[in-house]
Amino acid sequence: MAIVHVGGQSTTKMMTEGSREFCSILETVSAAGAIISPFIIWQGKTHWESYYPEGGLINKATFAVSDSSYMDDELGFEYMKEHFEPYTRCDPPALRCLIVDGHSSHVSWRVVQYALDHNIHMICLPSKSTHLLQPLDVGCFGVLQTTYERNLSMWLRPNPLVVLSKPVFLEILEKTRKEVFTVDCVVGPWRKSHCWPIDCIGPRPKTPPSNTNAANPMHVSQVDILLVISVSSLDKLFDH
Repeated sequence: MAIVHVGGQSTTKMMTEGSREFCSILETVSAAGAIISPFIIWQGKTHWESYYPEGGLINKATFAVSDSSYMDDELGFEYMKEHFEPYTRCDPPALRCLIVDGHSSHVSWRVVQYALDHNIHMICLPSKSTHLLQPLDVGCFGVLQTTYERNLSMWLRPNPLVVLSKPVFLEILEKTRKEVFTVDCVVGPWRKSHCWPIDCIGPRPKTPPSNTNAANPMHVSQVDILLVISVSSLDKLFDH
């Protein structure tokens, strides 16, 4: 069984072709420490050949475009069909478990139906819990951003007047991902978020609720309830 998690959109600013532009990068990592290539969304309406030189990350990543550079329902389906399913396909076929947040593009009917048809079980994290339960948010994206900014600064020093093009951006991104996405960096947040191995107690809020009764050891906070719902879904999945 593969248990994987797709992170919330990591939106990156870059200066390209004379103007500031945004792109979104969707990362998918497994509880075993495996990482598949990113799903990258450019801001725009069409792809241009100049975006994609030979070699490197270009030959592995999946690219898409949207007016806002954000994921929408159509791109969510494209991610599932053209990216996640092929990259995680097993021989012989095996159950795959995909953990997502509640963004509408991740749980549209087309996406869910396609997942069911291809033996992919989806688990949606409870609302407002991703800072505790989403492995990429818990331990990867912060390091990724810091490392990318450092590598970008190193590139800019000898090129202060050069516009950052998409091919150069992809080279910096590829270098950054190789430095950050080690097995330890990926597996650690899964443990820290208590998603895998499954921890029925789970993380606790840093600040206890103000209405907590210290004399009542059976007090259950809202976060506890959300975690029980999430773990219960996993238990039902494993019973099959």
